Amino acid sequence: MTRLAQAGITSVHDAYASAADLRGYQDARAAGELRTRVYCLIGYWDLERMLAAGVRTGLGDNWILQDRPVSNLELVETFANLAQRCGRGVATPEEARRMMGMKPLAAAKAA
Repeated sequence: MTRLAQAGITSVHDAYASAADLRGYQDARAAGELRTRVYCLIGYWDLERMLAAGVRTGLGDNWILQDRPVSNLELVETFANLAQRCGRGVATPEEARRMMGMKPLAAAKAA
């Protein structure tokens, strides 16, 4: 990551990051060694393992929107409003879990 920052690369994408990858990025950030923004794509097939590893809504730094940091709530509201303006509904957490073939939340917590 240091070499990326030295080359002027300010952000990268990590397609299909694993739980270990995310922990590594978080450890590097906590140590002050992560100088490049990393966007991680988590495959739906890996969601249950990621949730068990502590990945949750709000993980990561706040985004910048309209030249100011925003809370996770503002970010979710912004994209929910955009979806609704485009005529698309917003899935509830249980609907999203069902669409991705995941166990209902109560069953996942019991496992």
